[in-house]
Amino acid sequence: RKYQDIPRDKIPKTESLRDTMNRAVPLFKEKIEKDLRDGKDVLVVGHYNSLRGLIKHIDSIDSEYIRSVEIPTGIPLVFEFDNEMKPIRSNFSEGAMSGSFLATREVTLAALKRERELAKNVPGFTDSPLVTPVLRAISSLQREREILFGKE
Repeated sequence: RKYQDIPRDKIPKTESLRDTMNRAVPLFKEKIEKDLRDGKDVLVVGHYNSLRGLIKHIDSIDSEYIRSVEIPTGIPLVFEFDNEMKPIRSNFSEGAMSGSFLATREVTLAALKRERELAKNVPGFTDSPLVTPVLRAISSLQREREILFGKE
C-alpha cells in the first residue's frame, strides 16, 4: 500500500489538474497516439479533470484559459488529427479548443447551463457519490430530448 503510512487527513480528497495530467498525458502519448497513428478510431472516456487535462495537452491551452473550458457530461467531444498528430479545427470548434461536441450548440449550452445550476443550487452536487457521471449523463440526455421534442 503506497499511502498506508500517511495520515488520512494529509491525503488530498481531490486531484489537481497537474496531477491528473501527469497520469493522463503519458497514457495519451504512449497508447492513444499510437492507435491514432495506426488509423484507429479511439474512444476516450474519463472524468472531467482527465478530459480537461487531455484537452490542455492536445490544444496547448495555457493554464489560465483551461479553467474556463467547460465539458458537458454525456456529450461526446470529437478531435481529429493530421499525420503529425496536430489537432485539426473543425467548423464547429470554439475558442482555443480544436475539438467539437456531437450535439447542437443549443443542446450543449443548455447542458452546461443546467450543470452550472445544479453545481450552484444542489449541495454536494459536484462531489456527491450519489450523483455519478452515469446519472449526470442520463439527466443530460433527458434535457436534450426535452429541448428537441418538448416535455412529455
